[in-house]
Amino acid sequence: MVATTTTTAKRQDGRAGNELRPLTSEQGALFRADGSARMSHGSGTVLAAVYGPGQARNWRSEKTDRATLDVCFKLEKGVLIAINAVCLALIDAGIPMISVITASSCGISADGSLNLDPTSVEEEASVSWVTAARSSTSDANNDDHV
Repeated sequence: MVATTTTTAKRQDGRAGNELRPLTSEQGALFRADGSARMSHGSGTVLAAVYGPGQARNWRSEKTDRATLDVCFKLEKGVLIAINAVCLALIDAGIPMISVITASSCGISADGSLNLDPTSVEEEASVSWVTAARSSTSDANNDDHV
């Protein structure tokens, strides 16, 4: 099977294969958080909040040029929206980052056409689909740090 980009055929929701669903975002959506963002993508919405940074547990061994970040969420769907919302919330909190993370998805339908930003129905009907996140830095030495 050879995948092809379809720009003329319309999908069930009326979009062409290379069109995204409507995106909206709002930073500072929560007043008590140090940073927050609300992101809507199609019919899905995610609200992300950042509380901190907090005091280092062992300040003597603190590395001021590096930090770790634990992001915990439980989703069945919407990982793409969550990744983008978390990045916006970190920016809103003023957390220094060496790169910005973005996520996107693409699916290959049974007829071989590519669908950018597939809906959940299109994902289930796809022969293959992927959600990928990428940092804004292209330096191979920085790919493992955000």
